[in-house]
Amino acid sequence: MLYKTKLKLCVFSALMIAIITAAVYLSKTHDFCSNEIYGEYLAPDKVHKAVVFNRDCGATTDFNTQLSVLLADEEPTKGNALIIGSHYPSEPTKVTWLDEQNLEVLIPQHAKVYHQNAVPKDGVHLRFQMLEIN
Repeated sequence: MLYKTKLKLCVFSALMIAIITAAVYLSKTHDFCSNEIYGEYLAPDKVHKAVVFNRDCGATTDFNTQLSVLLADEEPTKGNALIIGSHYPSEPTKVTWLDEQNLEVLIPQHAKVYHQNAVPKDGVHLRFQMLEIN
């Protein structure tokens, strides 16, 4: 009887270790977030693009708008240029290419800026300005 109890305990412990290991592995190697793209803006030379999107990581995260500057054939994972948070989906962030290496980004004045990078990729320079919304 004692042998069966110890065997059950060992099997249960091994199973729990396997489950915990799998959960840790998945959380480190898989991205469980999804992106809803609001707009893609191709640079005049068509080498880079700016992508404005909402990154949804589940019920525990608030709405946010992110901006990535990427090569034209890349897809965004998370914002490398700008991440702003707010209580509204799809903040009206405005993006305009001034030339092949310069991008103007207008940020809503009430948005909370979590991340801002003026040179996110391959020497592309960003100019950030606050956008007044009435």
